[in-house]
Amino acid sequence: MNQSANGNNNFEILRLIAAVSVILAHAYGLRGEEGVFSRITGLDLGWCAVVMFFAISGYLIAGSAAHRSAAAFWKARGLRIFPGLLFCTLTTGILLGFFSSEPMRDYYSSSQTYRYIFGTGTLLSTEYDLPGVFENLHSHQANGSLWTLRYEITSYLLIFVIVKAASYARLETLVFTVSALVLCVFFYATFTSGYLNPPLPVRNITELFIPFAAGASLYGSKRIISLSLHHILLVFIAVALLWVTPFKVPCVEIFVAALTIYLAHLNYKALDCFKRIPDYSYGIYIYAFPIQQIYNLYLPSHINPLLQALLSLVSVLIPAAFSWHFVEKPMLALKSVSLLKSAPILNR
Repeated sequence: MNQSANGNNNFEILRLIAAVSVILAHAYGLRGEEGVFSRITGLDLGWCAVVMFFAISGYLIAGSAAHRSAAAFWKARGLRIFPGLLFCTLTTGILLGFFSSEPMRDYYSSSQTYRYIFGTGTLLSTEYDLPGVFENLHSHQANGSLWTLRYEITSYLLIFVIVKAASYARLETLVFTVSALVLCVFFYATFTSGYLNPPLPVRNITELFIPFAAGASLYGSKRIISLSLHHILLVFIAVALLWVTPFKVPCVEIFVAALTIYLAHLNYKALDCFKRIPDYSYGIYIYAFPIQQIYNLYLPSHINPLLQALLSLVSVLIPAAFSWHFVEKPMLALKSVSLLKSAPILNR
């Protein structure tokens, strides 16, 4: 499971699968219905997809933090996240005004509209609703998917501090990432059991940092062990044994993270074609929610959610492709060649 500088892995297709999974989950969830995956497993498909995203990021960001200076690291992270995000909130904030019940003048002069565009677009504040938009739907949010991004940035900060602290102490990064993982697992178990009642943001970052730290730990352990199906099976057994305990969710997250990183390094010829596809996953993730809401606004309520998901997936490819080719990719090109030479790790 060696990290390859030339992209010899399956991260692109796995991110795409995760993004599509979020669309499938929202096809049911935005209508207040329970999806097939949830009925079978008791787990939310969208949540599992987010765990996949965070596990992949944890693995790749640990490598980026280890090989880059602070300036190069944060420049790379900023160019990857913010141009696409701000363009998304700007365009959706403007265009969704045509779906608002508010007069156009009131909509475009509302502070809520500007909090959505510039607050959420810069992650300096959080506003996922827009005035008069989707107010008659089950969910009133204009773009609820964006809530995870501030926790991703927080995870970047945490793993960067952990990696640099390990380097300063001249210890293996693995020791620090595993320690952080164990700490988060037990902290999560304490407030799941009712012993603690931290604010929602603390609960969220704890839950989401578990797969991130798991991915980072797998990056740190790749020189020691080669992840195999035996390891996946052991984690699966742990999940089964701890299913009715407060450790259920953390164990599921670690299982999904381990399975994701294992699949990312499978080397099959049939997967080679997916290694050359453009990275539309970020664009799909940040644009799909409002598109699905628009379909929910106009499609009959009895329509099969899978048809809505299919229509949304086809539709979101247009803004996702535009975002990648004309916003995200050009911004990534601004990263200095001298910075990239030391760590040609990823576009994520």
